[in-house]
Amino acid sequence: LCQLNLLPPLFLVLEDEALAVRACVLQLLGRLSRLNPAPILPSLRRVLMDLIIELRCGGDNDGSREAATKLIIVFLRVEALQRLVRPFISSIIDALPLVNVAPRLMSVSLEALGELANVAHSSLNPWLRQLVPHILENIQDQNSSKQRVSLSTLGKIAFGTGYVVSPYLDYPQLLHQAAEILPTTKRAPWDLRREVFRTFGV
Repeated sequence: LCQLNLLPPLFLVLEDEALAVRACVLQLLGRLSRLNPAPILPSLRRVLMDLIIELRCGGDNDGSREAATKLIIVFLRVEALQRLVRPFISSIIDALPLVNVAPRLMSVSLEALGELANVAHSSLNPWLRQLVPHILENIQDQNSSKQRVSLSTLGKIAFGTGYVVSPYLDYPQLLHQAAEILPTTKRAPWDLRREVFRTFGV
C-alpha cells in the first residue's frame, strides 16, 4: 500500500463526503508514512494546512469547521503524524473556534485543544492565559457534554504542561467552581462525574 503508484487513490479518498472515511484513510496514511515517508508526509502537510485554512476561513459553516477540527484531532492522535503538527501549534490555536460557536463545534474544539496539549506539552505554555478562561467558562455550562470535554481538556493541559498548581493561583474562582460542580453531578452521567474527579486529581 505504501508504494508510490498505490498512494494517489488513497489521497483521493481524503476528499470523500463521509467524515468517517476521511478519518480512517488519514489514520492509514499515517501508519504508511512510517514505511515510506518521502511521498506521503509532504502531501499530508498540505492536507493539514488546508484544514487550518478551513478553520480560519470557514465563516458561518459550522459543519465544515467541525469536520476540519475532527480531522486535526486525527493528526494529533496518530503518533506518526504528530511531527507534522508541531510546527503549526500556533496556527492551530489561533484557528480553533472557541468563541461564539455552536455547542457541538465548541466541544470538538475543546477536544482538539486537549489533544494538542498531549502533543505540544510545555510549548503550549505561552497560550495558557489565553486558553484557560475559555475552558473555565465552558465548565460552568449547563451542557453536560461541554462540561465533560472542558474538564478533560483542563486535565490534559495540566498534565501536559505542568500547569497544575498555578491555575488555582491564577484563577482563584477555579476551586469554588469545582466545589459547585461536584454537588450538581450527583444526578449527572457517570462519565461526567468521573471526569470531575480525574481532572482535579491531576
